[in-house]
Amino acid sequence: MTFLNPMAFALLALAGPIILLYMLRQRRRPVQVATLQFWDELLSERRSAMARTHLRRWMSLLLQLLFLLLVTLAAAQPVFSTAGLGAKRIVILLDISVSMLVEEEGGTRWDQALQHARDTIGSVAMSDTAAMIAVGREPYIAASFTGSRRQLLDALDGLSPTHGTANFESAFAILAAMPEDTRPTTAVVISDGAFDPINTPLPDWVNLAYLPIGERTDNAGITAFSARLLPGSTEDFEIFLQAVNHGDETAVVPFDIQVDGRLVDAGELILPPNEPVTRTARHLTRRGGVVTATLDIDDALAVDNRAFALLPPVEPVRVLLVREESRFVQSALATDTHIALDVITPEQYPTVLPDSRHEVIVFDGAAPDPAPDRPALYIGVVPGAVGIESDGAVDAPLISEWARQHPVTRGLTLSNVTVDRAARIVSHDGYESIVDTLDGPLVLYRRDEREASVIVAFSAMASDLPLRAAFPMLVSNAVRHLARPTHESYIPPDAAGTVVTRSLLADRLTPATAARLPREEPWQVLPPGARPENALTLVDGDALPLDRVGIYAALPAEGERPVPIATVNLAAPRASNIEPSESLPLARPHEAMAEAPSRRFAAEPLTVLVLLALALSAVEWMLYHRRWVE
Repeated sequence: MTFLNPMAFALLALAGPIILLYMLRQRRRPVQVATLQFWDELLSERRSAMARTHLRRWMSLLLQLLFLLLVTLAAAQPVFSTAGLGAKRIVILLDISVSMLVEEEGGTRWDQALQHARDTIGSVAMSDTAAMIAVGREPYIAASFTGSRRQLLDALDGLSPTHGTANFESAFAILAAMPEDTRPTTAVVISDGAFDPINTPLPDWVNLAYLPIGERTDNAGITAFSARLLPGSTEDFEIFLQAVNHGDETAVVPFDIQVDGRLVDAGELILPPNEPVTRTARHLTRRGGVVTATLDIDDALAVDNRAFALLPPVEPVRVLLVREESRFVQSALATDTHIALDVITPEQYPTVLPDSRHEVIVFDGAAPDPAPDRPALYIGVVPGAVGIESDGAVDAPLISEWARQHPVTRGLTLSNVTVDRAARIVSHDGYESIVDTLDGPLVLYRRDEREASVIVAFSAMASDLPLRAAFPMLVSNAVRHLARPTHESYIPPDAAGTVVTRSLLADRLTPATAARLPREEPWQVLPPGARPENALTLVDGDALPLDRVGIYAALPAEGERPVPIATVNLAAPRASNIEPSESLPLARPHEAMAEAPSRRFAAEPLTVLVLLALALSAVEWMLYHRRWVE
């Protein structure tokens, strides 16, 4: 046994004054009397009572010293040796995944898990230590090794089920990384087993115990949900929904899809057992908004009956055209209603550029001077500053191939396009050729950390392409892709349990949406269902765990509507399959399987000593009132 506070033994010095107080005798006052005849009889009776009086005094002294000893030991905080009393080391792996929210008779699976966890903590004896791992999408140690059941219970009270899946692979990796101990180590898994088999092996010195919870129940849920912009369009979105019925019988489930509360599609899904069923819908919008899919079904798990996606509003791209030659490029840009165009001459360019807030600069036959600090489209000019070498010109190049799936050339038909004259490209390191001729590349594309640019190696005046529908499509595609390559379709939903940073959230927003939120000041983020007074403060560099299914929104200036910044879905086939497992799902057997720890003497030394001191005080009080002690 060791003591955490050995200085407390200084309290034993109080034994001296206690003993001195009991040794002090009361001085009797001499009194003259007429005769001693009556005192002799009284003193004889007194002598017989003196023995009992001394015994009571010594018993009282002994009780007082014993009380002092108990208080001193309690203050010294004794700890038993881990090698004594059959000491054990226990690791509780508690499932906090979404399946713990399943409603069953008498409560949720989480209620059952809590009871098992409390029983396991109650088995921690005086010489044991225990730790707790919360197993969600990203497992973490909720309580480090301790011999205090109170600390373990406090950690347990701070846990609650998340909307993520249970990642027991990583939890077992944490367990396997723990150092071996001289005491037997038992890992107690408290879960419903509704997860894929675990492949991570455990060391032989780990005894693995499984406390299964949950009952067989049916469930249907949304297992995939997305929305994407259709190719060649800026407003036409396709919405995709997939649902699965994890029951034994076919289910007919009503559903609806809404965009910002406006009904887009509705009907019934016929869901055979364990077969995915898909549904698509189209929606035309410039306003964007939150897309919500709902299954109208009352089953054991409600969180997978809704899914969300976020469509960004269609915002015009701010374009600066530096024009020297024809009006073909200006006309092509002007026909795109999603482009806000400003036109200047090459002479005006050096003075306009420093204060410009344009997202893309288009050079029509004009060489940039100075080089632009933002994405640029070059038509009929090959500036040497962009890393391309040109060696004269080539007459009548014939287009042989083009990248039909590239965002810039997608949807174009370039067959039989005539080009009278184009620059001969002899070196284009770092550039991707997206339109080729027999004499070399004709349209080049590049995007990296330094720059983003599209180079068209011929002038609009030197080709019949401006007379075709492909020309305005080429110009618009190039401008939109250069400006917002990450906003081509929509802001993708995140899986529950994902952790994102503020910078990642800001990068996914369109420029106009991001402008509504503060740049330097912290963001106030509302999790799903939260009120403004419960907003989370998110500063630059902070990480935000998306652990709830629904819509995360940031609060802009006072009086404005919250700005949706992320949508979170369960949308995982395995998470919707909530069938429990009676045996622990292991990809490979573990030899050291054991029973869960049983309850043993589990009171802490400090608690025992305090209780003994209180009991001793009660005994002394009773003996004093019965005149058995003084």
